[in-house]
Amino acid sequence: MRFVLLAALLTTINPVAAQDTRPSHRVAPGTAYDVARGRLVMFGGVAFPDQEPLGETWEWDGRRWYLLTPALAPSARVGPVMAYDAGRRRVVLFGGMSDADHDELAETWEWDGAMWIRIAAPGPGPRIWHAMYFDAGRAQVMLLGGVGADEVPLDDVWAWDGSAWTRVLDVVEFDGVTPMQRTRERAYRAALRSDLRNLVTAQEVYFADHLTYAPSLAALGSLFSPSTDVTLTIMASSATGWSAVGVHERRPDARCGIFIGDATPPFPEVQNEGEPQCVGFDM
Repeated sequence: MRFVLLAALLTTINPVAAQDTRPSHRVAPGTAYDVARGRLVMFGGVAFPDQEPLGETWEWDGRRWYLLTPALAPSARVGPVMAYDAGRRRVVLFGGMSDADHDELAETWEWDGAMWIRIAAPGPGPRIWHAMYFDAGRAQVMLLGGVGADEVPLDDVWAWDGSAWTRVLDVVEFDGVTPMQRTRERAYRAALRSDLRNLVTAQEVYFADHLTYAPSLAALGSLFSPSTDVTLTIMASSATGWSAVGVHERRPDARCGIFIGDATPPFPEVQNEGEPQCVGFDM
């Protein structure tokens, strides 16, 4: 993709003419709060339920929405990420997913409250779902991670000073587990532990009606449904106790377990009644 530095153009601001003028339903827009101007800036996203990427620039002043129509703006995109550069009083936008070819983007744009400016500085690769924030100590906008082409998770860190992107570091911890991997591990583990705790509640409701614990998830019916990608199996049950094991589809080699009453723990690491314990996670 050829990058061209775009000249600043005048922006026509269309103030809200009616109180019910507001953005249409959408998900995954980019947002940032412009502290100096006291306005929330929003760009892009995907229309709901039409599933069409949007290329609108909106601002919210705390009372009403304004649709801005600059002569030049980023293309329609889903999931752009924005951060306010307090030192330079600019909103910085990077990345997102394009409308035309549904590929991740690597464009840098800035919004000064009147116009969008395309920056032709080389920097981070194409990505979506990254994070950006203003580091007051460094006086730079920091960009972290995200998801790149072919849904590959990214662990790099970049700094933007208003004229150039600088790669700060590739984040790899000494044990070989990156922060991105660690975050995923925590999410999988948290989903399993939460489901096992919810299973305890469902079993107690079932017991109140049947004076015994459910022998399977199917027996619980509408009382319980596991999270997406989570499989729970009740290992044993009786009128005096039960045990269960949970596995996450993304980490089939790891597991979490729980037991209640006089049931045998599902594996040795599960030692405290009613408290989920997990093994096999890299954390």
